[in-house]
Amino acid sequence: MEILKKHLLILLLCCTLGWSVQSAAEAQIRGKQIISRADAAWQSQQIEEPCILPNPKQPGKLIMLYGAVPASNRAYAAVGKAWADEKDPLTWHQDENNPIFRPREGKWDSASFRLDTVMYVPEEDAYYIYYSGTTHSVQDRIGLAICPAGDDGYSSITDENIKRYGDGPVLAPEAAAPYHEEMASQAAVMREWNEKEKRWDWYMYYSYRGKDGVLPGIRLATSHDGKTWTRHFNESDPRGMGQIFESTPNAYYEWHQIQKIDNTYVLLIEVGIEHGRRWRPVLAVSTDPIKGWTQLDPDTMLQTKWEGLYSDETLYHVATPALYRFNSKWYLFVQACAKPGNDVYTDGAWEMWTVECNRKIPTREGMADIYIPGVADTTASAAVNMPLHPTQWTIDGKPILGTYVPGENMLASLEKTHEVGMNVVFGGELELDPATPEGAYCAKNGIKVLHHLTSHLYHGISLREPISSDQTIIPLLLQGGKPTHSSTLVQIDDELIRYESLDNTGLVNCQRGVNGTKPAAHIEGTILFWPEPCAEEIRRVKDSSNLFGYYTLDDSPGDSVSALRAMYATVQKEDPGKRHPVCAGFGDDGSLINFAPDMCDIMFIYWYPVGTKTYERDRTSQVVQRMMTTARSRVPGIPFVGIYHAFDGRPASTGQGVPTAEQLREQLEDFVREGASGLVAYWLGNDKLPGWATLTQLGTTVRTANREVLDTGGLSVRPETASMSAKRIQPTGHWERPMPFAGAVPAWHVIGPFDDAEGKYLSANFPPDNTFDTNAIYPVKDGIAGWRIRQTTCGTLGLTNIFGRRSLKNAVIYLSCEVTSPQKRQVQMHVGTDDDGAVILNGKEIYRHEGPRGLDYDTDTVSTTLPAGTSRLLVKVCNRAGMSGVSMRFSNKDGSPIENLMFLPH
Repeated sequence: MEILKKHLLILLLCCTLGWSVQSAAEAQIRGKQIISRADAAWQSQQIEEPCILPNPKQPGKLIMLYGAVPASNRAYAAVGKAWADEKDPLTWHQDENNPIFRPREGKWDSASFRLDTVMYVPEEDAYYIYYSGTTHSVQDRIGLAICPAGDDGYSSITDENIKRYGDGPVLAPEAAAPYHEEMASQAAVMREWNEKEKRWDWYMYYSYRGKDGVLPGIRLATSHDGKTWTRHFNESDPRGMGQIFESTPNAYYEWHQIQKIDNTYVLLIEVGIEHGRRWRPVLAVSTDPIKGWTQLDPDTMLQTKWEGLYSDETLYHVATPALYRFNSKWYLFVQACAKPGNDVYTDGAWEMWTVECNRKIPTREGMADIYIPGVADTTASAAVNMPLHPTQWTIDGKPILGTYVPGENMLASLEKTHEVGMNVVFGGELELDPATPEGAYCAKNGIKVLHHLTSHLYHGISLREPISSDQTIIPLLLQGGKPTHSSTLVQIDDELIRYESLDNTGLVNCQRGVNGTKPAAHIEGTILFWPEPCAEEIRRVKDSSNLFGYYTLDDSPGDSVSALRAMYATVQKEDPGKRHPVCAGFGDDGSLINFAPDMCDIMFIYWYPVGTKTYERDRTSQVVQRMMTTARSRVPGIPFVGIYHAFDGRPASTGQGVPTAEQLREQLEDFVREGASGLVAYWLGNDKLPGWATLTQLGTTVRTANREVLDTGGLSVRPETASMSAKRIQPTGHWERPMPFAGAVPAWHVIGPFDDAEGKYLSANFPPDNTFDTNAIYPVKDGIAGWRIRQTTCGTLGLTNIFGRRSLKNAVIYLSCEVTSPQKRQVQMHVGTDDDGAVILNGKEIYRHEGPRGLDYDTDTVSTTLPAGTSRLLVKVCNRAGMSGVSMRFSNKDGSPIENLMFLPH
């Protein structure tokens, strides 16, 4: 234990000093703490606001003015100074006379102030110091102080020489409409020479507090002398708040820094996401100082990405960011603190840090790239252009590049789609008809429509229980209400049934096996299909010049294989010759319970690696490889289109966060690396579910990638990570038939869901706990069920995908199979369950997990013995709420692929 304590102490020390604890061979970010609270009492609580400029009198020297707060009086702040050599901007020398600028008694800035901007004005040989002052506890007005530069540019910066301009602030809050300001603070100031007017144009970007919230965004003021300012109200702000760009909802916007990099104005801001829950540096850019501002993704510079440097014990909150370039290299200066024990950022112990910026990123189309903290992308030079896999279905010879679009204001959505180079939208008859404005726009701009037929599947009507071949009353689950059409001809599997009526319990007076089909038995849960209204819809749209194909499935509504095959046959009958492909969407491994021959021509796969808690990049390639392994074992060579996550699901509580621009690019590359034939964005966006068209940082990535595909037929793809390569089970690119995935359980007998209303979970007892009879039928939730064979996706079975809309809350499901080994052997069983799960081998429990969790590959590994001959596996899964599933595969005892195991069913 004493040795462990020493190791922890060393680790904490390394993090505090900014050293990397990674291997020297690993790439890491260089950064360090440059000014410490422990250096002086006046800065013992918080060090902040680094304002750095070259010394105008001593080339090669840098000057920093910075703010600080003492621990003894956290309502008070002052300003100090320090200097450094330009060659070593990570080493700073604090002035022994600090602080050099203090609040003054009896004035508007008597209580405290924050440093905002420091500028050198050559024509006056003076420093302009903008600061936010207060008489109480809020920085509510912006002031200006002026100090002569002096002979050496440094020594004269003293409290005696710094003189306030005027008796009041240069910008006070404006209470009148439309401003409604209660405070104005933290000014980022710059100026540019106006050659036409022969004058300086000054720009001030400031935070405000008003009726719209606490520090909700940034407004603009302008001047011609830096002393008299005129505020602006941006009338084009969609929220009517007069801000220069639309800020992140529920975030605080404080300290800013403004500068021009090449042709681009770059505003660096500290943003407190979720009302200050976590502070981070955020960027906004424009090619005009007044208009055209857009914010980059708030996580573009997120400190958790600073590998080798970041730690919750040092850099949890990061604020007052400022970018500076010295000797052709960029550095980020920030204040930072550990996560406070009470999780209140105002109680944080803030230090001053410097971080090297080695990672170059794009900003917006036509704007400069910038450098931020991060390791230079050494894989970029190794990237190769990988063509998208060709299919017989193209749009004017180009691959599928599309998006989901909202139903409202479709014409505007189509315009945005065209702007970024897309050629396919998921739509309906409005977009197909060239006589409508929407259809005419599609026809003019080469946009094709993937027409939804999904309403013929997502009606929520399925068999309540197994039926025999001679039943004339067929019990149904009506989870979506009764059909809205008048057809009385329904299809279940290969049988057509004519019925007299449909009441609240099911089909009445059925005539079985009509139109040359044969009466047959059918299993519970099967989704019904009405061919006549589907055929009528196909006939209406099939000859539209805007039609690309038909979209029949959007993840799993339940047991829909027979309905999908019937729909596919209906399309081939009404629109023969495969002019238009039938496309089906699959969201994860479990959804492939609904994949079979003769149900689609192109698979659309959407695995979203970005959740609300983390980014699981490796999973995209893993999921796609496993899904295509299963799909192409059933239909060799079937192509797929990757649907990438390009939206922010948090406002609509869908469970998905928003990817950064880099993460979005990685998704695109990962799909192409696995042999995709097209790329589709989910989703364009609206107020409730912002997407790539409203999240401009994502829109830029989408536009750039689409242009590359249209120009080259492919995408520049960087090498996969080492961890992705280690988990690879199939070759990169397109392939026809899969390599075997040994040891995965290929199929199960499944029965359920049993109602665990009392919440006993694994202790609940139902008939399958006591006996296994494949012919048995038992009462279950919402009906009656028997043992059914369900195929897995490389060992993964999504139980939610099987049961669809049936409630799986407090439900117990059983799975069983036989495994045959030619000899007795020690093996590893890799298993995961959602939620509770137990595995019984030949009547003996060998695995148990209790508690809620999600489903993942190889969650747990169990060493066990398989006897020679045939053994029976029984898995009991208890789902507490939400989704449910099972994953299981076997390997040799050393983890290597296992051979010669046989499974039934298969």
